[in-house]
Amino acid sequence: MVDVVETETVPKPTVAGWFFVTKGDEREPIGMRIIETPTDVGRFVNRDARVRFTAYVPPR
Repeated sequence: MVDVVETETVPKPTVAGWFFVTKGDEREPIGMRIIETPTDVGRFVNRDARVRFTAYVPPR
C-alpha cells in the first residue's frame, strides 16, 4: 500500500543501502521528483510484504 502526499517540500531523504529514508525535521523542495520511502524501515529491511510506503509527489 502506498500513501501519496502532494507537497512542495519533503523531509530530506538520505540513502540507506539502496533505498531512501527520511529522518529529522529538515526539509527540501521536491522539484519534479517523486520520492518513495518505507514507513517502517525495520519491517522493510526484513522484507515484510505488508510494509506501507509514502510517496511524496509535486502538487498539480
